[in-house]
This record gives sequence, C-alpha cells and structure tokens, in this order.
Amino acid sequence: MRVTKSLFFILAALVGILALAAPVNAQVCEDPDKVKFKDGAACVKDLTVKWNEMVTTLIIVDNHLNVGVANIEAACDELGVEDSDFCDGSFVTDPDFNNAYQYAADAIEDLDLASLSLGNAADTVADFQVELAGVMDKLDGAGTDYGFGDRNRNSAARTAQLIDALANKALAAFGDATAGTGIAGWLAAAMTDLEDAVNELGSSGADEETALSLLNSAHGAAVSAYTSKDRTLRKTFSQIKYNLNKLAKFFKVAMANPRRASESFATLSSDQVKVYTMSGQLVSVSPAAALDRNSLANGVYVVVYSSGRVEKLVVLH
Repeated sequence: MRVTKSLFFILAALVGILALAAPVNAQVCEDPDKVKFKDGAACVKDLTVKWNEMVTTLIIVDNHLNVGVANIEAACDELGVEDSDFCDGSFVTDPDFNNAYQYAADAIEDLDLASLSLGNAADTVADFQVELAGVMDKLDGAGTDYGFGDRNRNSAARTAQLIDALANKALAAFGDATAGTGIAGWLAAAMTDLEDAVNELGSSGADEETALSLLNSAHGAAVSAYTSKDRTLRKTFSQIKYNLNKLAKFFKVAMANPRRASESFATLSSDQVKVYTMSGQLVSVSPAAALDRNSLANGVYVVVYSSGRVEKLVVLH
C-alpha cells in the first residue's frame, strides 16, 4: 500500500496559518491570582497557540513518514519485487543491491527524523497540559476561581477536563519507543528492521529474500505508524480544537456580560422552580436551593424559575 495521501493540507486547514502566532505569557494560566475573565481568555488563546505548535510539529512527522515509506517501497522496487507498494510478491527483475541499500538507509534517516519530531510534539502536549491544569484549578470551585457562577463554572470545568482527557489520549497514541507502544513503538520497530536490512544489503553475500522480508516488516510497521498518526490527528486533535473554541466562548461571553456569567444557583435560591420534561410534563416543584438533580433520571429538562428565567438542564449520572 503506497502512502501518498499526506495529511498536510488537511492539517494546514485546521491550523489555518502555519506561521505560529507569538505565544501569550503562559503564566496567565498558571498564576492562581490571574482570575479575571480576560485572564481566562488570554490563557485559552495561549493554549490555542500550543495546539497550533502540536499540529504543525505533527505535519513534520507526517512528511518524514510519507517520505520514509516511499523510500522503503523504492528499496523493494530495486530488489525487483513484483509489488513494491506492499514489498511483496515474486521477483521479476534482477536486484540492484546498491540502490536498495541507499533507499533503505535514507528511510532510516526519514523515520528517525519522524521519531524526533514526534518527541517534540509530545513535549508540547505536556506543556499544554501544565497550562491547562492551571485553568482547571481555577474552575474547581475551591479557593480563588474565575468569577463564574456555579452553572457556568461547572460547564467550563467539564470542557477543560475533556480537553485534558483528549490530550492524554493523544500522548497514549504517540506511545513509547522503549515499551514498543503506539506510533513511537511502530517507528522503532520499522527502524530496527531497516537497520537489519541495510546490514544484509551491504554484505558481500546479500540474500534477496532475507532483505525483502526485513523490508516488508519495516514497511508494515511504518504504515501502521502512519495510520495511527492519521487517526489521532483526524479525531483527537480536531476534538481538542473544538473544545478549546468552546472554552474560549465561555470567557468571551463572560467578558461581554459579566453579571450574567457570575450568576450562581445561590443567587436564585429564593426562586421557586418547576422542572419539566422536554415533552412538557411537570416533574417537580421546589425552591431553587432545594433542586435535587440526583433525583432526576438521565435526560434533558426545562427549568422554569418564578422570576421568569428559563434554562435547559441536562442530567447524566
């Protein structure tokens, strides 16, 4: 399987512009005293810059992997194999060990650069999570928090927690070369097979079938790394960006209407509330302060306050 469809343009569209914006001072995220809504907005802006860095670095991984796989296939082609796209099949032409050796050696260099870039991406994800932890600390309802009311703070906190979970998922997909897991594990396995192939191809009594078997194994591992990277980028990183935009909106709306954003359940505690199902069935009537979400089944409800306020309530136990 020849890997020719690079994610470069897909990722470039996600990033928007490959030139990175100057990062905001990361301390605005980690400083416990930076709890104004504008501080939160600045922090999310910096997290978005970090996201751009991660994706841009993974574009580099993408390019090195694409070239590395192409060089492995070229080495198979030089051995005269019937189907170089899979490094498989019967031998149909005489082998050129010298050219195959050079292509395999080039592939090692390409995959090594991909591995180094992957490590850089993992470091950026770790930095991203440090800053995100500062945001979550200021949304946990303990100590000094951003000035959100309970409802908005809880919603923003859940969004930040989801972003953190997605970042952990990305790191797990990156894997570990030593442990042989994830993308890093596939890259390490491919380079090991390529090194053995280069040794075989460079020997005085090079065996065509042995070299092809090693190149076939390296090809399979490199394609697995490529496939895993594509899946991680298409799903995990696009979801991170979606939720960063969602988190940014909390602060943007709060800056536009700080009084509304600061309303808490306690502010409305003197109200009577009626809870209805989406079909209009009355479920409960109680003071706002006594509204017990745990008594409600999973689902979506409409809460009507005696003050005239109406809001949607989602219950998920």
